[in-house]
Amino acid sequence: HGNGARTGTVAGLPAAGRLSVAWTRNLGAAVYGQPLVIGSTVIAATESDQVYALSRTTGAVRWHQRIGRSLPLPDQPCGDINPLGITSTPAYDPQTRLVYVVGQNGSRGHVLAGLTLTGQVKVRVSLPAFDNEPAYDQQRGALAIGNGYVYVVFGGHYGDCGPYVGTVEAVPVS
Repeated sequence: HGNGARTGTVAGLPAAGRLSVAWTRNLGAAVYGQPLVIGSTVIAATESDQVYALSRTTGAVRWHQRIGRSLPLPDQPCGDINPLGITSTPAYDPQTRLVYVVGQNGSRGHVLAGLTLTGQVKVRVSLPAFDNEPAYDQQRGALAIGNGYVYVVFGGHYGDCGPYVGTVEAVPVS
């Protein structure tokens, strides 16, 4: 969102002007996180645990990469997303030139992935459930990058069921 305060603005850019829809693209599953625009590429992550790179001007798919294994609603203890995959807004680190996303890893938990802008997975880290109850943890909040870490927040599923404990995990970008 432009900075650590998430104000959504970048100093020195002109006003957006009149907004219009340039293109749309069906990615086969819901996109709940905000897409990222990085140069001429739009990065969007879906609830089917896939990350897509799209042309900023035409919306054409440049590549897509599956990150984990999405979880159907009947396999969740409670919730309102079907299937459950990548829900949060990804983050881009200009230092490493990687896009970070957190995908569902079936009922076993979550996985953090760092992808190049050409779709290669360079980082893949299983994220532990600090409450030892991964089925009850959901990762919805936007990722953040700062001080050499990717910050990942966890809460519970919609319906607030089970013994989840909200956490913030910091994973080194290296």
